[in-house]
Amino acid sequence: MRDALALAVAIAAATAVLHLAPMRAEAACACGLQDGVFTTHTGITVDGSLADWASVLADADNNTCDGPSGGIPDLDAPVQSTGRDITHFSFTWDDNNVYLFTERSGSVNNVQRFIYYADIDNDGLMETGEPVIGVNWQGNNRLVEVYLFQYVSAVPGGDPMLDGLGLADGYTLPGSFQNVPGQNSPVRSGNWGSADGLQMEFNITWAELGIPADLAFSFHVASSNS
Repeated sequence: MRDALALAVAIAAATAVLHLAPMRAEAACACGLQDGVFTTHTGITVDGSLADWASVLADADNNTCDGPSGGIPDLDAPVQSTGRDITHFSFTWDDNNVYLFTERSGSVNNVQRFIYYADIDNDGLMETGEPVIGVNWQGNNRLVEVYLFQYVSAVPGGDPMLDGLGLADGYTLPGSFQNVPGQNSPVRSGNWGSADGLQMEFNITWAELGIPADLAFSFHVASSNS
């Protein structure tokens, strides 16, 4: 069983689509198109202390929300409360890195996997060879492990990032992965989860995405226990 979202990350303007299911009362989440101007170069330090995300989380253009706090109906509820129910996704960047924030509900102690599909040519399709970020997040010790590999599309030309109705909620990309590194071989790791086990952060470099800084791209984010 999976939870999924999609977020179009365009540098000048963005369309954000997220439909997920919270299992607890969430803080208000500001999401959607505001003025089309992203909050960037915010001095994020990836250390598990998320106070430096305040200006990013306050900017609706940088955020994708779900559930009552975001005013969005949940199309794939219920998601088992095992800690993979995504409730809030946000991002920002500077000249070197893209920084990603994820909030979940449910269990906060176990290990769950989060998958960030990157459509780096921003054509709405996930094509063979495009990068995938896999994250193992363990709530009880705050450990976040970041893995990089590639997508293999199920159909020639690439798989849609959204379903036939233009939604990500409950939609699983049909392709597979290649060049997946072994467990315990992340490109980076650290205690980047929050103390309560409900939020985490990490970074990837523009070079790891394979595109120049500030180039438009899009994410589809999912979670899984496998």
